[in-house]
Order: sequence, then C-alpha cells, then structure tokens
Amino acid sequence: MKKSICIVLLVVILTPEFAICKIDSLQQKRVGFFILPIFFYAPETRLAGGATANFYFYKNGTETRSRPSTIMPSIIYTQRKQIMSELVADVYWNNDAYHLMAYLGYKIFPDKFYGIGNETPSSNEENYTAQSAIIRMNILKKMKHSLNIGFKYEFAHHHLAKVEPDGILATKSIAGSKGGITSGAGFLINCDTRDNVFYPTSGIYCQISGSIFSRTIGSNYNFNQSTLDLRGYFSAFQSGVVALHAYTNLISGSPPFQNMSQIAGRIGNHNYMRGFYEGRFRDKDVIVFQFEYRIMPVWWRLGLVGFAEVGAVSDKMKNFQVNHC
Repeated sequence: MKKSICIVLLVVILTPEFAICKIDSLQQKRVGFFILPIFFYAPETRLAGGATANFYFYKNGTETRSRPSTIMPSIIYTQRKQIMSELVADVYWNNDAYHLMAYLGYKIFPDKFYGIGNETPSSNEENYTAQSAIIRMNILKKMKHSLNIGFKYEFAHHHLAKVEPDGILATKSIAGSKGGITSGAGFLINCDTRDNVFYPTSGIYCQISGSIFSRTIGSNYNFNQSTLDLRGYFSAFQSGVVALHAYTNLISGSPPFQNMSQIAGRIGNHNYMRGFYEGRFRDKDVIVFQFEYRIMPVWWRLGLVGFAEVGAVSDKMKNFQVNHC
C-alpha cells in the first residue's frame, strides 16, 4: 500500500494586522479606498514585496447589517524574479441576497517540481518557469439560516516557458507538462455564521463544492474535483480566539499536475500547511487539519498567532495513512 506523508508544524509568529484596523473603520463610511504595502517571505518566493489597493463599498443596507463589497488589485515581485498580478472582487448586492466572488490573475512564476506522490525525494528537484492566466468565479444565492447555494466556474491557461532539458517535465510524460487549458464548472453550498469575514471571533464556515473539468466545456483535461472546507471560531480567555480548520480536496480522472492537490497552499484568504514549499508533495487527494490560537492585539497593531497543522496527500482516499505523524 502506498504511504502518505503526514506533517506537523508548530510555530508562533508576530503578525501585523494593519488591514484589520482599517476594516474596523468601514462602518464609518459607505465608500472608501486605501492602499497597503505587501512584504513577506515564503519558501517558494523568498523575499517578496508589492502593494494592494482595497476599494470597499456598501451596495445597500445599513453599515452595521450588510457586509462590505471589496475590489482588491495587487502586484507582487519576488526575490526569485516571480511576478504575480491579481484582481479579487467580493461583491454583495440586493441586501446581501447575492454574493459574487471573482478572481483574475496572471503569473510568471519560476518554480520547482519534485514529481507526483508523497515519497518524492529532494533529489528529484527540478526548476521550471510557468506562465499562467487564471479566472475563477463563484455566484451564491442566500437562502434561509445562513445557507448559500451557487454556481462556480474556473478557467486556466498554463504554459511552461522553461524546463530543465534533462528533467522529467522535458519528457512530456507528466500530465500538464505540455501546458494547456483547464475549464471546469460546478456547484457550491456553504453555511456562514461568522461574525466578521475578515477577522472572525465566533461562528462557523462550511463549504462543499464539486466541479467537472471536461473537453465539452473547453478543457484539455478530463477530471472531477470535490472539496470540503470546514472552519470554526471560538472566543477563548479575554482577547484570544481558537480557530479550527479541516480541509479536503479529492480528484478523480486525469488532472494536470498544476491542478493536483498539494501540501501547502491557499484557500481564499487562508493559507494551509504554512512553512512548507507549495507543491513539494502533490497527488490527487489531500487532507489537512489546522489549529490556531490568535491574540489580537498584543501591542499596537500586532497580534500573536500560534498554530499546528497536519496534512497528508495520496493517490486514493483509501490509501491515506498517519503512521508518519
């Protein structure tokens, strides 16, 4: 039986929460705009910097009852000469009855590939440069009792501009090594009782979604994808918040390596398996559990976050194992 990898990470960090303080002031205005610098370090980018702008507005309803709509363009350049340009829109209308989440991105991204599976050795490392254009769109209709149902669509065009001549990607034997288009449509259902979408201190968020990527809707690859994203937030002590997160992504069919589940990644505005190289381990299925304890503020606009994470990838759900924990 194929083994899975299970990783535990425990880190305590100080993180600036400039955006939270800005968001707290949104109730004072119906329309506003501000710019924030971006500075971070990640294994796949090394040092990175850029800027994001946040244009927010309340479509209708009172400030205290409706959620703000936001449009956020950003540009980032990294120490590894990667360029990431993104536009994220989060729009509510008709008294929050409808919710649009849209993403438009273009990346020139020198990256590393280690192969498929959870037993790929570090010696497999090879460099490649990808150029990617991505569009994602979710439209939700609010039902009763914080329940939302909707439609989702995703389009991506990947081009491998550079690969190592003697690497596995150069052989074109890995699905996705020739680049191409993925196009998929599906459904999503979620329940959202969080008290704040930017910095929740109580409530739950649960989303179930499924997508079909097919040649009939323009995809070069045929595969199906199912996702469960479950989060819970609980107040603890005076200014602390316990955040729990469970995430699983299951794929059947023949996906390109760019669409495979992987250890370390991003779900909306949330990162998972932080500290590990994104895509270091990838396969069809992934399961991740996270625990966070947040204190905000500790001093001025600084917060303290401690977290522990466990994750595994596998080619099939039945092959998941935790004996490496």
